[in-house]
Amino acid sequence: MKGLKQIFSYLINPRSGGWKFTDSDEIIEPRKVPWKGILNPPFVLGVIIVTFLVIIVWFGPRFASYDPYITSRTTPSYYDSANKVMVKPPFDPSPEYPLGTDQFGNDILSLIFYGARVTMISALYITAGRVLLGLILGGFSGWMEGSWFDRLIMRLSTVISSVPLLLSAMLMILALDIHKGIWVFVVSLSVLGWTEIAQLVRGEFIRIKEMLYIEAAEALGMTRFQVAIRHALPNVLSYLLSISFLEMGAILLLMAELGFLGLFVGGGSRFRADAFSPVIIQISEIPEWGALVAQGTPNLRTYPYMVLGPALAFFISILGLNSFGEGLRRIFDRWPFSTAFILKKRMLLVTAAFIAISAIIFQMTNASVSYQQVAEAFHEDSAIARYEELKIFNNIARESEANPLVDYIIEKAREYDIQHGWSETLTSYYYYPVETTLVKPIEEPLFSVGPRSDYNYLNEFSFLSEGCAGSGYGNGQTIFFSGGVNDFTIEKKEDFRGKIILTLEDIYSPEYAQAAALVGVEGILVVTQDQPPLTSQFEVFSVSDGDLCLVDDIPVYLITNAVAKRIAAQAQQDWELLRLQALEEKGVLDLGLRAVLDLQLSEPKTVSVPNMIGFIGGYDIDHADEILVIYTSFDGLGLSEYDQQQVPEDDLAKIAVLLEIMHTWNENKVDPRRSVQFVIWGGEGIEGPYYDMIYGLFEKNKLAAKVPTNTNPYMNTNPVKPALWVEIGDLSNYLATMVYSDQSTQFMSRIFSQAAHAANLKIESAISYNLPVNSSLPNILIWEDTRSTPTANPDPENYVQKGVVINRVLIQLVRDMRD
Repeated sequence: MKGLKQIFSYLINPRSGGWKFTDSDEIIEPRKVPWKGILNPPFVLGVIIVTFLVIIVWFGPRFASYDPYITSRTTPSYYDSANKVMVKPPFDPSPEYPLGTDQFGNDILSLIFYGARVTMISALYITAGRVLLGLILGGFSGWMEGSWFDRLIMRLSTVISSVPLLLSAMLMILALDIHKGIWVFVVSLSVLGWTEIAQLVRGEFIRIKEMLYIEAAEALGMTRFQVAIRHALPNVLSYLLSISFLEMGAILLLMAELGFLGLFVGGGSRFRADAFSPVIIQISEIPEWGALVAQGTPNLRTYPYMVLGPALAFFISILGLNSFGEGLRRIFDRWPFSTAFILKKRMLLVTAAFIAISAIIFQMTNASVSYQQVAEAFHEDSAIARYEELKIFNNIARESEANPLVDYIIEKAREYDIQHGWSETLTSYYYYPVETTLVKPIEEPLFSVGPRSDYNYLNEFSFLSEGCAGSGYGNGQTIFFSGGVNDFTIEKKEDFRGKIILTLEDIYSPEYAQAAALVGVEGILVVTQDQPPLTSQFEVFSVSDGDLCLVDDIPVYLITNAVAKRIAAQAQQDWELLRLQALEEKGVLDLGLRAVLDLQLSEPKTVSVPNMIGFIGGYDIDHADEILVIYTSFDGLGLSEYDQQQVPEDDLAKIAVLLEIMHTWNENKVDPRRSVQFVIWGGEGIEGPYYDMIYGLFEKNKLAAKVPTNTNPYMNTNPVKPALWVEIGDLSNYLATMVYSDQSTQFMSRIFSQAAHAANLKIESAISYNLPVNSSLPNILIWEDTRSTPTANPDPENYVQKGVVINRVLIQLVRDMRD
């Protein structure tokens, strides 16, 4: 037992050596220290407050009524028709809002709960940085007193201390870009705040190195570095421990001062409450107590409670940390406590655990955690319910105004608080009126070459309908012709009469069919490099096109490269060699195969294209005009296959996903900084009306809401172009593969990669994909692997899983402004 007491005594104070102080009451032998000597009032108060702060940091967000990383404006102004009053935040303290709200209706108590994590973690890392810098620089400076290093550190300390810390901190934070987050504050306040600690540590090292036990250690053969680590450093660590808590309190006070001056973590975004108001309000995007002080300061006289809550949080925290630090100092003064055990190897585990816990908490302060939570709020049951309801209303649009499928989509958009997407004069709408003239096969097109007639319509061939390309019957020998329009001369008429021409898409043009028909060609096969399924040219761009044709129309088929290879193989030719030769020289080659083309098209008919255009305005005036277009299309005109009577179910699947994303955003109060344009386009496979719609929205500025911008603060009357484009394609297949365009910006690609990784989805970069609006526009194409085959009945679990990752991508795109 006596041995254990000696070991314990040695661990507490390695220098005790059995001798005691008897001439002073200030230092008492450890084993005789009563608990009442340890539990001094400042220490007890500090322990209570620090414990409370730890609980708030870890569990605070659970007590909050909303997530400020997702919602920046909880309660916008609205008119209460029952009481006939205009309800406008901020709201005074009440049972619902114990500390009141800010000017956006956000509960201040919830913001304090959320902000505790960011504020305290920031202060902790700044404290660690200051203490580490002060210990290293001050320790070496004091141990090498009088050296060039000592003089350098002291002069550097003098220079830094000569500038008021508040002023230098402001300059450095702004220079490093305040919008880059927590690390800017950590670096700035650490680099500028180590000087006092370094001077204190330097003085302690100078005092300690004069002690007799230091001389004794050197006499035993230890190097000066070994003596500093084993004997000097342990005697400074206990001193630094109490100083650290006092320093953390000082850092919180500095952060409060910076907040009062409008500088806080993240910098926030600018918002104009009224389109015609000159007042610009700063909104914090990262919940932090300094940001609450900054937002409440302009309203200090009118609504003092907006500042009282965060100020009280700062006061209690600073009081607790200062009390805890003072309590530790009193304990260490009366009870010589050695920290030599901190340098033991077993402390590596404790240090690693501390770093791991700090990293976890730090990661929890990241907005990506909130993004992922909202992404995972994508309800599987609700998405499947949307899918089943869409199947009920599933029919091909004859008149878009009376189309129940479009009506259902618009009803859901209205239910999810999606605004009208476009306007004409003073009225706004969801449906964009656009018409097109279509032709459709009266019967399934016939195509055979040689003995083969098993070619699949739309998967292996489709038709073109422009100029002299249209209805007709062709039966003749197949020739491969590499000439252009000008090579169909009267002199060569005998070479082409009654023939079926095989040519390349690079050579074919709208005038090609008429030139060929004039010399007696009965049909044309155009080889495309596009992958199946192919799109027929159902759309007639001009009704008068047929009048321009001087002869009867002839059938023109678009065939895949694979079909061309099979035709060449039947003629015992190498298709790749023929294709290369055609690009170098003109010529005619008889393939010795008879081809039959039979295409009977309906009369041109004008139809309305079903669609839904929705809009959510962004509130950040610096980014509101960076419109994110979320686009998906479906075949609402019956063009995907012959005699189609319903919208394909894989199209319904992606509509269901997008509707559920709208539902999730509405349910979780997602407040976008960028403006969002939702486009559900029912004219899949046609281009003319699509261009008309895009031109009307973004060139003629028919957006329902005029977007405020930094340069035009009241409303933007100039055309607004999309800044980002996300297209949701086929999600019906089983392969967990998604594709993003190689034209995407590095920022968008990184977001997409992170979100896909979180959902365990493989991603690939598209080889070639161009937007129909602007090929240079940053974009993401979310599509199933093109090597897979679409299924008739989509797997709900598959597209719900992809709904989570799409939701994650979109949330981060509208909330995260980093480049």
